[in-house]
Amino acid sequence: MSPLLTPDLTLVFVLLCVQVALGALDNFWHHELTEHLPSKPSARHELKLHAARQYIYGVIFLGLGWYAWGGVLAWVLAGLLLAELVITMADFVVEDRTRRLPAFERILHTILAINVGAFMLALWPVIVDWAALPDGLHAIDHGAWAWFWTLAGVGVLAWAVRDSIAVLQLTVRAVPEWQRRPFARGTNAHPRTWLVTGGTGFVGDALVRHLVGFGDQVIVLTRDLARAADRFGPHAEAVTDLDAIPAGHHIHRIVNLAGEPLAGGLWTAARRQRFHDSRIGTTRALVALIGRLEHRPEVLISASAIGYYGDAGDRELVEEAPAGDDLAARICRDWEAEALKAEPFGVRVVRLRLGLVLDRDGGILGQLIRATRMGGGTILGNGRQWQSWIARADLVRLIRFCAEHGEMGGAVNAVAPEPVTQRAFTRALAARLHRPVLLRVPAVVLRGGLGGLSELFLASQRVIPARLQRHAFDFRAPTLEKALQRCLDPKVAHRDAGHAVALFNESCPVCSIEAKACRRQIGRASEPVALDIAHLEDHAELIARYGFTTRELSKRLYVLEPDGELVGGIDAMLRIWRRIPAYRWRARIVGLPGVHLLAMALYEGIVAPAIDARFGVGRTPRGSKRRSDLAAG
Repeated sequence: MSPLLTPDLTLVFVLLCVQVALGALDNFWHHELTEHLPSKPSARHELKLHAARQYIYGVIFLGLGWYAWGGVLAWVLAGLLLAELVITMADFVVEDRTRRLPAFERILHTILAINVGAFMLALWPVIVDWAALPDGLHAIDHGAWAWFWTLAGVGVLAWAVRDSIAVLQLTVRAVPEWQRRPFARGTNAHPRTWLVTGGTGFVGDALVRHLVGFGDQVIVLTRDLARAADRFGPHAEAVTDLDAIPAGHHIHRIVNLAGEPLAGGLWTAARRQRFHDSRIGTTRALVALIGRLEHRPEVLISASAIGYYGDAGDRELVEEAPAGDDLAARICRDWEAEALKAEPFGVRVVRLRLGLVLDRDGGILGQLIRATRMGGGTILGNGRQWQSWIARADLVRLIRFCAEHGEMGGAVNAVAPEPVTQRAFTRALAARLHRPVLLRVPAVVLRGGLGGLSELFLASQRVIPARLQRHAFDFRAPTLEKALQRCLDPKVAHRDAGHAVALFNESCPVCSIEAKACRRQIGRASEPVALDIAHLEDHAELIARYGFTTRELSKRLYVLEPDGELVGGIDAMLRIWRRIPAYRWRARIVGLPGVHLLAMALYEGIVAPAIDARFGVGRTPRGSKRRSDLAAG
């Protein structure tokens, strides 16, 4: 075999191995664990560069492991390396503009830059030699190295795909969430002012939207003002410190949902302490606020958890049941005791003991859905431990119920009437998703791997909402079957919802053409179509209730459902297509998970900005007349 086909690439491979090891460390330690780049909108451009570089490395790894790059392909390889160098330099600039790099990451980047330079110098003579070969890829035997680089190539390409997906998600998230998921301010003759801690969390987000929908005023205590602005826009006031609230401010009701989440790290002693202090500290600060307010609130609804009862086996637990003695029970007991210190100020205190809160948009159910769809439905321990749960929509309504009913003081079990065993829960979810339950993790393994955190999965709590039942609270999802149906069947909410209104920006020729096509297909349909097509400007006053300005309206397509839900962008297009028989095939295709994400990113990142820049509401395309002018003429 020609020596050009079998050069000594040992030095090249060793330098490349160093690059792989240091690059993996940088990705895992800095980009994922420390900076959480895939979840930061400001990191979108940086992740684009990372993905492009990873695709290049994936091609290089697979190519060098099995082939000599002959002729023109040798210069293609040189071009890939030059592109990698340019991307790396651009990455340095973007990183300096968007985030402050820790010292270790700067040092690591310097070592990576030096190492990649040495790698390119070592490979250059090989590229020159390969350029003398005939054009094409020539098989070459590197033994075990070939398989190593195959694994490395597949791994780096998988990571590139992962970063690409994050880029698409962040492109969508570049549009504020309150605009992507609009919600209207209701009218209320006697609005109340609510203070909600943990308002940007899983439960708090839904609660704030619910309260605004009733026409109430909401103040959100948050650690991140930007996140609150993204979630709620003009609909809620956000503060980072309770001391910023003046003593003369009239707050009628307080809901305390703050606390460090369980997920997100090892269950170390330090993290257990933070989990404890984040709850006790916030509650203590709320009591201090109540003490200095000139107008005391009517009620403090402070979240606790059914962990208060400890591991109780098969025994049914009502609000009068005693507290347990494990870690979770002690935290809940201290948490509730701190909240009760508001009672001497004449404030009614509701201690809301939450079960598992279910909704497909997040929380534990969102994680379980993803795992179960991938065949990861798992029975924990013997699966006979009881789990008490509540649908998020019911919990939000329950909080308002407790606020409005003066007799609802003291402990309240915030759970649905029918608890289930962990085994039954897992099998019900798997059956709904048409997946088997194949996995079982023994209790000893959970305790060995998770330590004290394992009790959160193994403890049995058969909790009954006795007080809510006595006061005839109306659970919309009283059974697990009903809750899973509402969470997993997106058609339930709109199956018999009546006429919706599709709002097109018909100042834009593209939107106008689509609107005309929809009208035409509705006219041809052999069945009634529960959809009206309207011009966005004709409903500007109505949509202003959702917090939009005229300028913001032009950026998106909307569908207004009869129940007041306003849906924008690609999801609005899906609502339209699902209602028109001739277009349902479009909805099926675009509704596929990967296609849906790509469509949303293209719409939010390219189509909507382009249409808005050229044909925003109030702009008249050159050479055309406004529709209203044409109608008048």
